[in-house]
Amino acid sequence: MIKNLFDRRYLEIEKKALKPTKLGFCVAEVIEERIPILLSVEMTRRFEEQLFLVKNGKITREELLENVKEEILKLTEEFNEHIERIGKDLHKKLSETLENTIGICPKCGKPLKLIRRSDGKRFIWCTTLNCTYYPLPQKGKLTIINRKCMKCGLKPIKVSQRGKRPWELCVACGICFKCELVKKCRQQS
Repeated sequence: MIKNLFDRRYLEIEKKALKPTKLGFCVAEVIEERIPILLSVEMTRRFEEQLFLVKNGKITREELLENVKEEILKLTEEFNEHIERIGKDLHKKLSETLENTIGICPKCGKPLKLIRRSDGKRFIWCTTLNCTYYPLPQKGKLTIINRKCMKCGLKPIKVSQRGKRPWELCVACGICFKCELVKKCRQQS
């Protein structure tokens, strides 16, 4: 079961401890909002009580399986009633989570985000503390372009300054118009 959580990227290991990913948090939040019984202590308690009854010979395994089957069918029906809303909620939460993300850190595999400090400074920062940092131009409007650099896989940033021609920058590779792959990258989008 834990392997499935890793495979679906709901869990990760950080400093020898299991930690939910942002996707894991989003899924848990949506389930808690839409189908709270699925995460409830009561449901777990009911299953444990029934297991105890089987252990003590009060009910048979078949009765336990029938009870569990009924519970799961109810949950499935409830889930199916809300499936469209669950999908929309999950999409919204994931979009909010991935906003300002330009890609994955080459060192640790965590998201790289565009950060704007309260003093106006801007930079790309890995979401892992003290991992990777990329400086950005401090003047002009910055826009993350929704395509990947063919060299490093990060999303380039468009820099627009008043009175000047907009230009693109890949934080890992440099200024895009100096790159020999710039035409191929632009054809990608």
